[in-house]
Amino acid sequence: KDASSTLSRAKPYSLNTTIQNQQGIWVVNQLHASVANSTVDLSARISDNPQHVGSAFQINAEGRNIENLIGPWVAHPLPSLPFTVSVDVKLAEQNLHIKHLSVTVGEHELTGSLFVDKPPNFSETSGDLTLKGPSVNQLAEFLGLEHEFLERSYQGSFQLQGTRSELILDSLDLTVGESDLSGW
Repeated sequence: KDASSTLSRAKPYSLNTTIQNQQGIWVVNQLHASVANSTVDLSARISDNPQHVGSAFQINAEGRNIENLIGPWVAHPLPSLPFTVSVDVKLAEQNLHIKHLSVTVGEHELTGSLFVDKPPNFSETSGDLTLKGPSVNQLAEFLGLEHEFLERSYQGSFQLQGTRSELILDSLDLTVGESDLSGW
């Protein structure tokens, strides 16, 4: 046994799905996984084209403690918070389309949609994101920032637009506690 290795027990899990190959497209029908008191549901069409062009994913996940599910892949401790995730993703040759994004961790929420062109041409890029929650400090802890902020709620949103050579954050609104910042 290697003296530097550690032993960790795997969380109980279950997995149920049907996978088929239909003319070069892998179809994952209603994958349902339970692990670490969390559930993940996935439907996917995965292309064998270069960079998986033509693939699409629908993901829904929920659980009582986000640390149990993603903690092993994060370099800092996570707070024990319940979570839900829902998103649709499509990969095309020149873009990535993220629709119906909804992530809730505790009382922190991220929602929006993004359509991102393949660099360096961003002319079709567009989208909007909103992030809000009850505590800047809880958000900082979740992101692994070691800084103490004044205890305030927060809400931020922006729209994203692209041109042939740049990305533009438009309609930026940020509120922390009673203070706000807006821009166009």
